[in-house]
Amino acid sequence: MDQRIQMYMQTNIIVEPDEFCPNKCFRGKVIELLYDVLFDTKQTTLEEVYKRMTTNLNKESSKSVTLYPIATDVRIDLDRTTLSRNGKLYAGHDLPVWLGNPCKADVRLMIISQDPRRSEKEMERAKKEKADASAVVTLSTPFGLHDLKWRSNKCNGIIHYAVCEALEHYKKEKKKACVYYTDMFKLRKAGKQDETTIDKQNIESYIKILQKEIELFEPTKIILLGKEVAEMFDSHISSIPHGAEVVKLIHTSQRAWGAVTDPCIKQKYYLAGITSKMF
Repeated sequence: MDQRIQMYMQTNIIVEPDEFCPNKCFRGKVIELLYDVLFDTKQTTLEEVYKRMTTNLNKESSKSVTLYPIATDVRIDLDRTTLSRNGKLYAGHDLPVWLGNPCKADVRLMIISQDPRRSEKEMERAKKEKADASAVVTLSTPFGLHDLKWRSNKCNGIIHYAVCEALEHYKKEKKKACVYYTDMFKLRKAGKQDETTIDKQNIESYIKILQKEIELFEPTKIILLGKEVAEMFDSHISSIPHGAEVVKLIHTSQRAWGAVTDPCIKQKYYLAGITSKMF
């Protein structure tokens, strides 16, 4: 990885709390649409999670990733018979997060990634922490943005690096910008043996949420990370704001880059590809 990026990721990983998911009214609307379609829990529960993430924003988790188990239920069908643990449902969800105030922004960038990836180990940890719950949904954020350790990770952190570069670019142009992160697939469920799997059976519910997120945020640019995200977006999203630009990029995960062996190509992508596409 380029030395400039390494230095940046080591020194500029602090996020100001007042820039993380601000605007109580907007946050309430995001929580409401998640509650209406996805969760069967009190909306105040999700509000508390956002507050907790903001409080711990610049702390490094001692675990592999900071998760927030919630003893709740989900409204959609996740095939409990074959994909639950001892009659108890386990699923992972990444809460949408944003940097900057969307209601005051001249430029609104929406980054759509694939899914809330979870390991079986993380699912088992949630099981122990909420042993008396009928269902456990482990909450995190896209790219672990709420966690100091994950913002400096060489794969996840590159997104934060690119976003900070973009925000600095717009600041110099005297434009207010906001970046909104979300996933295409809203849940990842416990699978057979040692696997977790993307829930694709409920894509209509996930598209409903994403379409409402687009309507709520009104992005001026939409950045799609990964081939599957781009394909799902093209085939399922019915409308976007007039004039909004859609940009398709390779995902930043190691799996996505596994077939790319030329370091020059990787360097070009990190330095120019993703960052310049945000301008």
